[in-house]
Amino acid sequence: MINYKINNSFHTTPLDSVKVLGPIGKQMDAFLQNRLQSDFAQTEIFGEAIEPFVKRNDDETGVGYWRGEFWGKMAISAARTYKYTGDQKLKQFLIDNTHELLATQDADGYLNTYKDPDAIFPTDIEIGRRVTGWDCDFNWNIWNRKYTLWGLIEVYEVTGDPAILEGAVKLCDHLIAQLDRLGVHIMDTGVLFGLPTGSLLKPILLLYKITEDQKYFDFCINLVEHWQRTEGMPNIITNALSGKPVHEWYPEPNEWAKAYEMLSCFDGLCELYRLTGEDKYLQSCKIFYDNVRKHEYNTLHSVGFNDKFFHGSIRQNSLTEACDVIHWIRLASELYRFTGDVKYMNDIETAFYNPFLAASFEEIHRGARVVRTSGKNDVMPQMHLKYHDCCTDNMPRGYLNVAENFVTYTDSQVFVNFYTEFKSTLPQNITIEATGSYLKDGSVKLAVSTEKEVALNLRIPTFSRSTKITVGDNEYSPASGYFKIDIPAGDTQIDIKFEWVPEIRDFAGEVVIFDTTDYRHHRFANVNRAYYAFDDACMVWERKSTLQYGPMLLTRSKKCGNTFDEMFNNDFTVCGKGYTCTLTPIKADEGVREQFKATFTNGTDTFETTVCDFATGSNKFMGDETFLFSVWF
Repeated sequence: MINYKINNSFHTTPLDSVKVLGPIGKQMDAFLQNRLQSDFAQTEIFGEAIEPFVKRNDDETGVGYWRGEFWGKMAISAARTYKYTGDQKLKQFLIDNTHELLATQDADGYLNTYKDPDAIFPTDIEIGRRVTGWDCDFNWNIWNRKYTLWGLIEVYEVTGDPAILEGAVKLCDHLIAQLDRLGVHIMDTGVLFGLPTGSLLKPILLLYKITEDQKYFDFCINLVEHWQRTEGMPNIITNALSGKPVHEWYPEPNEWAKAYEMLSCFDGLCELYRLTGEDKYLQSCKIFYDNVRKHEYNTLHSVGFNDKFFHGSIRQNSLTEACDVIHWIRLASELYRFTGDVKYMNDIETAFYNPFLAASFEEIHRGARVVRTSGKNDVMPQMHLKYHDCCTDNMPRGYLNVAENFVTYTDSQVFVNFYTEFKSTLPQNITIEATGSYLKDGSVKLAVSTEKEVALNLRIPTFSRSTKITVGDNEYSPASGYFKIDIPAGDTQIDIKFEWVPEIRDFAGEVVIFDTTDYRHHRFANVNRAYYAFDDACMVWERKSTLQYGPMLLTRSKKCGNTFDEMFNNDFTVCGKGYTCTLTPIKADEGVREQFKATFTNGTDTFETTVCDFATGSNKFMGDETFLFSVWF
């Protein structure tokens, strides 16, 4: 096993030592059960993910599809779910299911859903137009192999099955030999300037760490050299270090700047930094993160505009792909482990409580591909399958990425980052349990049990106007950031009261009105209409405002009784009119977690409306075709 040159300074809680509790924990457990652990999931959902490896028909039309990614994503999520739950039935299923997959592997190591292993280049536009009706150049051959490789690695790590590791090695060796035989660099394959295939960096480095095979490391160094060129996409390291906004790197970012694949590449660079200690890898990730935070952060507390980086922060009709939320959280988590900078936890929290949980549908069996600011969230089973899309299969590990960050620690200190209900036990025999009503009114009780004195750091969110912490007879009023308290051995209760103040946030950009032929309209409103037709009347065409309450974005929704006219009245807005808002908690309607009566006033005018948290106010899937919501006021 290869040792890192740079180890994490801040450690996450092992998944088997944390339990998310309360309503969010219940939602999480149900999602894991229904997507991964149930008999239906293991028979039907996993079965449908393996079938494309048997048929190998992702390239039969001449346009390359991505059905080969789904098994890998499911396997990664299932391996981590086993760590979280200790479900022995799931572990045995993973072994059996992975051997079923490996039975489709060729003797030379090829394992994929494309019949032609060498079909690794963009589809001819004429063929793409004939098959799809638009200028489609899809090719996801090597991208598929990335996720299969990663899935095999993570299943091996929790099972120790040598046959599974052998399958991963054969798959990777075949790919490297294939590229050498064809005389092709990996960054010249696939689509979108090689960004998807370049994200192979992370799983190949994981395989290198396990096997110590130098050719894997050399392959990754050669891959990353292409990211350091002075010109020619995707020179993402050079451009990141320049500090230029992503949407200015090259013309027409709406065509190439694929958000979640680019985030995945920087995730891989974090791993390469651990192995090499090369500072420019870390610096490029940190600068890129800040760049995206400044220019791509959207109304929903995610990044980009429907999986593209083309100045998402100025798009009022905003939406985010769930994969982008998940990978934004992943990159933030990676950078936190090196730096301990509280800003990354602030971003993880708002991404989790808002767009991520909004994408986890109340009906539990699937998630959204796209989360919008208004209308309906987008459900899109992909590639003619019933149960799979890129985002739903990523969502279980999204839950687990966040769960392990509820509490983090160093050799000498502990950091509490989240305050909805949980219980966490650290390797130092320190147990922390949180209860209370954090989202509703900022009230939290922490029960801390420790064998030795511990330096406990409490994250104080920037959106708490004032904070009161009580420990025994001592009271504190800390500013935002981390606040350190020395906790003695034994049992200690900490009472925390964060002060949430409703904040009306006027949209800062200029609203651009565009017609239905514009690519921005296409990316906002284009859905699989077999599930939900999208009404253009749900879009907004003038500057409006959103309402923030602590970490929660609030919305009006049919779930809490709002009418269409309340949600989509384009003749009225509070934006720029000096309104303030007060909130009164009221009993939540069915399916809603937090609900309030909102009273808006500007001295001359007062009106009331019902609002609820965006996450549960928008996470509806099947049934009511009239279901709508809007975050705009």
